[in-house]
Amino acid sequence: MLPLATRVRRVSSQLRRTETAPHAFRKPTNHGIVRKLAMWLQHHTESGGVSMTEKVSIKTVAELKTWVGKEVAVGNWITVTQPMIDKFAEASGDFQWIHVDVERCKTESPFKTTIAHGNLTFCLLSSIARNADVDLPPSKMSVNYGSNKIRYTGIVPVGSKIRGRYKLLEVKDVDDKTVLVSWGVTGEIEGGQKPVLIAETLSRRSA
Repeated sequence: MLPLATRVRRVSSQLRRTETAPHAFRKPTNHGIVRKLAMWLQHHTESGGVSMTEKVSIKTVAELKTWVGKEVAVGNWITVTQPMIDKFAEASGDFQWIHVDVERCKTESPFKTTIAHGNLTFCLLSSIARNADVDLPPSKMSVNYGSNKIRYTGIVPVGSKIRGRYKLLEVKDVDDKTVLVSWGVTGEIEGGQKPVLIAETLSRRSA
């Protein structure tokens, strides 16, 4: 069976062709069913139920290097819940009321609801391996090596859906078995026009 993303594109293409072709050359088509299917697919794509990105499988470090400067994957949508925010507050010690006091936020916060910690947003979106449907070259060990840049460019109200977009910036040889990989991470919020996170993360991968 063809990948779902391919089938989505074919349905959309069929709909466009049947609507623009001269009447005499149109094939009989149940436009109502095709249109409803296209609308359903669009809705589930936008809500995160269907990924339009084909899975990327990168088998070697040499192949990984050919992706430098390109977007490798788009992550799955993650819903930010209040229990998630509360657990992060406990782990980090950051109990500022704009994150954890639901009732106070209703009356005093300009956002009228709690918002996620910036560091929580970063933690949720920083890893391509956790969040995206992608296979990276096999390694015996991969460790977080830090970040070159982290900018929190938007708020994430509780209940929001967020996802990351991952661009490979650099693959640098450390030794014969280890590479230092730099990723550009852009955090998106469902329905938003601007990113909520812009970051450059580093990881070491050892064969």
